[in-house]
Amino acid sequence: TSMFSRYHDMDDFRLYGRALTPAELATAIASENAATGTFGDGCTGPTTTPTIGALGGAPAVGNSGFMIGTDNLEPAVPQVINLGLWASATGLPFDLSSILGATYTGCFAETGPDMFGFGLGGSTGAAVPVPIPNDPGLAGAHMYAQTVVLGSTGATSPALDINVQN
Repeated sequence: TSMFSRYHDMDDFRLYGRALTPAELATAIASENAATGTFGDGCTGPTTTPTIGALGGAPAVGNSGFMIGTDNLEPAVPQVINLGLWASATGLPFDLSSILGATYTGCFAETGPDMFGFGLGGSTGAAVPVPIPNDPGLAGAHMYAQTVVLGSTGATSPALDINVQN
């Protein structure tokens, strides 16, 4: 019932004894549900590890109310949600201590800010609207998000995989 456990329908794993044809792959992709799921490890700030999840319904094509929610943030410090297209590119996960200092030891960026970096207001939680256009061509697309807190000590949330479907 929380924003961190809703829409987590990404438990579909299939093994085939042969290579699928392009038509079979398209059919398999079309049968997936719009879902979100976290991956990677967050790192703990002064009190707790930030969390990230989905709000406003599943990430379906045409869902103009879809949002990324984050919580357990250190108040009154700069925070950002990175939204990217890659979670397995060269250099990821990226050790943040190499650019942000020793307080970020053990903190990793699981995705880069390929698309957007949303600055947050410095509160303990935030919701960022990410409306999904009504474009059927987006079905099967993935976006990735992660919260980075630039506070008194380093903190990151796990990353969020957003699987857009019809």
